[in-house]
Amino acid sequence: MHKAEQQALYSAVQAFVGSWWNGSDLYPDPCGWTPIQGVYCDLYNDFWYVSVINIGPLYDNSLRCTTNIPEFSHHLFKLKHLKVLSFFSCFLSPSQNPITISTSNWEKLANSLESWSFDQTRSHWNSSKHFWLPQKPAISSSARKWIRRQLA
Repeated sequence: MHKAEQQALYSAVQAFVGSWWNGSDLYPDPCGWTPIQGVYCDLYNDFWYVSVINIGPLYDNSLRCTTNIPEFSHHLFKLKHLKVLSFFSCFLSPSQNPITISTSNWEKLANSLESWSFDQTRSHWNSSKHFWLPQKPAISSSARKWIRRQLA
């Protein structure tokens, strides 16, 4: 795994679970001997890359979202091979704590992201395609167009 990919993973996860989490100490080889629960990797051109991130209480030792507002760190969008991004019981009050993500960041994942979901939230859930559509989107129109193309 490239060092930049590894640092992006650690920082992205820390933004969702809280600053207490120190991935580099806990998981020095996140795609090998010390895997992170909910993070899966694939091999591309002889290097490991993060392909799946699941955050939330799926299993006893799953990474849980911070009790503060989880953040979409710019580091998340550096994971060029990310295919699946899933959250479980993380964004429980989006109307009170809306999160805005710039369109340019989402477009960085347009070539790799196949599925993203926000499960067990109080928002509208499209279970057939595993996409989360907020009741009142706080994202730009070009990002909404990209999401609609993915749903088509």
